[in-house]
Amino acid sequence: MKRAVAACLLGCLSAGIALADPVGPGQAITVAPPNGITPTPQGVQIASQTINFTADVTSLDDFLPGFVPNQQTVNGTLVNSVWRDSSGHLSFQYEVTRFPNYDDNLSEFSASNYAGFSTDFEGILGTTIAVKRSADGKTVDASAGEGLGANPLVILATDATNFNTGGHATFIGETDFVPGHNDQGQTNVLDVRATANFSGLYQPTSSSVAAVPLPPAVYGGSALLGLIFLAQRRRAVRA
Repeated sequence: MKRAVAACLLGCLSAGIALADPVGPGQAITVAPPNGITPTPQGVQIASQTINFTADVTSLDDFLPGFVPNQQTVNGTLVNSVWRDSSGHLSFQYEVTRFPNYDDNLSEFSASNYAGFSTDFEGILGTTIAVKRSADGKTVDASAGEGLGANPLVILATDATNFNTGGHATFIGETDFVPGHNDQGQTNVLDVRATANFSGLYQPTSSSVAAVPLPPAVYGGSALLGLIFLAQRRRAVRA
């Protein structure tokens, strides 16, 4: 009976866990929403940065020349973090927060540089996600919408063991019924696009020379081991 209950619990829990989907260079895949479960990277967080950004808002309505949105910029926050799993491999997380509802028709997030690394995708963009990777493997792009798009949460799990801050990303959101005007004082509602570009983000690297230093706690452990080694060596010399 206990085994049956344990098996049932394991199966139920497994059914609710969002699994990462591999995406290779030049590949395009479709990822279903994670059934209400918010995916999280494997392992422990070893680096994080919070970036407040301003996205430019432009009209998509070519049939309304001269009309511009009343609000031509919107603000948001990007949280970018790095996680290390038990095998030493790194995952990179991008999460857009505090961004107004300008991404229901389209929520798209593109990140680079992932060339030369295996990459698995997890994320939430409000609905079914279309994921594609450039032929050279450098850029991973995730998009969703159809009126159900939401602020993106993107997790890219890799086989990299080092990282630096040379990464780039682009966030695009599209929505409709946004108030606009022209130079003649006429008003209308517009379909609009909000665009934000980012640099200085975390990215995988094969070189440890330009890698971001490990957290102080890791350095502290290494320093402690070094002190122990030196102490033992001094004792051996005195003896």
